[in-house]
Amino acid sequence: MSNTLTYFSRTSDLDDDIRNPAALWLMREKTWGFSDQLTYKNGNHTIVGGYDYYKDAMNKYQDQYTPDMTAKVDNQAFFIQDNMKFGHWTVTPGIRFSRHSEYGHKTSASGVIAYDCSEATNVYISYKEFFRAPYIYEMFNPFYGSEKLNPEEGETKEIGINTRIDDKTTFSAHYFQTDSDNLIGFNSATWKYYNAGAERIKGWDVQLNKFFDDHFSAAIAYTHTYIPSTNPSSNDNRNGYIPKGQYDLTFNYDADKFNGSLNFKGIVDRPGNKAYEDEVLDTYKTVWTANAAVNYNPVKGMNIFLRVNNIFDRMYTDMTYDMRNPGGVGWYSQPGRNFIAGAEYTF
Repeated sequence: MSNTLTYFSRTSDLDDDIRNPAALWLMREKTWGFSDQLTYKNGNHTIVGGYDYYKDAMNKYQDQYTPDMTAKVDNQAFFIQDNMKFGHWTVTPGIRFSRHSEYGHKTSASGVIAYDCSEATNVYISYKEFFRAPYIYEMFNPFYGSEKLNPEEGETKEIGINTRIDDKTTFSAHYFQTDSDNLIGFNSATWKYYNAGAERIKGWDVQLNKFFDDHFSAAIAYTHTYIPSTNPSSNDNRNGYIPKGQYDLTFNYDADKFNGSLNFKGIVDRPGNKAYEDEVLDTYKTVWTANAAVNYNPVKGMNIFLRVNNIFDRMYTDMTYDMRNPGGVGWYSQPGRNFIAGAEYTF
C-alpha cells in the first residue's frame, strides 16, 4: 500500500496594453488545490482511489468592455479504479464522482480491456466519459460570458496496439473517436461564448522507436486529426484552428556524462479561418521547426546545459483564427531563434 498527497498552486497575472487606458486588459487569476491518491495491491488486483479538490478564483478582471469582475468556483471529486489481471487479460473499470459548485454532481465512468497476444505485443480497447464545466470567464464575464451555458459532456473510445519488433525496436498505433455534447465555443459575431452543439473528433497516431546502439536512438511519430465542419463557411478542424497532421522526429544520444537531443516538429495543413485563407501564406499553413538540447554532468548532482530553440529561425504563429501576414489582427509570432545556457546543482 502506498499513498501520494499533492498540493498545487498557480497564479496568473496579466497586464496588457497598459500604456493605452482605453484598451487596458488586466487579469488576476489563481488556482489552488490538492489531491490524495491511495494505491493498494493484492494478488491480481491493483486498486487506486482518492480525492481531488481545486478552487479557481478570478480576483480581478478588467478590459474595455468589462469594468470589473470577480468570481470563484470550486470542484471536488472522488475516484476509484481496479486493475485486474486474469492470465493474458487485463480489465480496468473505474468511476469518478464530481461535484462542481455551479453545476452540481456528475458521475463519469471509464474502462479498459487489454490482451497480451505475446510477450512482445498487446492490444487494448478503452472507453472514458468526461465532463467540463465552463471556465470562470466563460460563465461570469458580463460582456463575453453567460451563466446559462451548459457544461461539455462526452465520451472517448480508443483502440490500439503496442509491439516490440525486436530488442531495439518498438511500434505502436492507436485510433480514437471523441463525441461531445454542448461544446463551448465563441461566436465572433455576437462576441459571446455559447453552446455550439455536438461534435465528433476522429484521429489516429503511429510511433516507431529505434535504438541503434547503447547510446544513440531515434523516434518518429505522426498524429492525424479530423473534425468535420459544421457549416459551408468554415474549414474542417474547427475552422482550421487544429492541424490535420503533426510529425515529430527526435534523435537522442545518451552517454555517461553527456546527453543530447535534436527534435523536428511539423504542423501540417492548418489553414486557419476560411474567410482569410486566401491571404495566408503557405509557410504559415505548414510549419517545420527544430530544437536542440545538450546536457553535461561533470560531477554527481551537477548539470551544465545548452538549449537552442527554433534553430531555423522560422516566423510562425499559433493564433490560428487569423494567420494573415504579420501585422494582421491578432497576430502574435512565436519566438525566433533563441539560446538558453545554464548550470544546475542538486544536493
